[in-house]
Amino acid sequence: MKDLIFSGAIIEDGGRIYLKDISVEQLIEVKKRIITEPEEIMTCRPVDIITLEESFKKYTESRNSSVSFDSGIFENGTNDLTGKISCIDFNPRNGAAEIGYYVIPEFRNKRYATEAIELMLKLLFQCEDVKKITAQTGSFNHGSVKILNKLKFHLDGKLRMHHKLNDEYFDENLFSILKHEYTLKEIENKI
Repeated sequence: MKDLIFSGAIIEDGGRIYLKDISVEQLIEVKKRIITEPEEIMTCRPVDIITLEESFKKYTESRNSSVSFDSGIFENGTNDLTGKISCIDFNPRNGAAEIGYYVIPEFRNKRYATEAIELMLKLLFQCEDVKKITAQTGSFNHGSVKILNKLKFHLDGKLRMHHKLNDEYFDENLFSILKHEYTLKEIENKI
């Protein structure tokens, strides 16, 4: 999938950030930032605690995946790495691709995640086989919920009491946007 729609090109639309293929070394730099934050904020899934060397090996192997890829979020002008956005899992049977994203703390609250998701939607929906893009986030993650709502993702459902944070359970929100909804949104934005 990565070669089919990404092919290492820089993806931008004149905004404040751009997406491009991220090197293994850059993924390790992001990983160093991620491990300084509580993992339960990031995901409801079990996280294997692995060394940076093991991460390097894992990232190197994943670069050949046909169903997922990572992209760096870079700031225009400075070319600073501000985070990453990933196509986590493309299912060719139903045309669904899940995305995940992480912005380094000092670059948060600048709309970089919103712009990165917009660019990823544009990129993924160029692929004829992609019919739907999904994302999930804990109900406590108000910033992420706000971004997905703003981008017209539909709240498909909730996994009740699914995400444990600080010994309290929260719902996990499941969002999606269909290709025709995205196309309609793009048309409305041009009017």
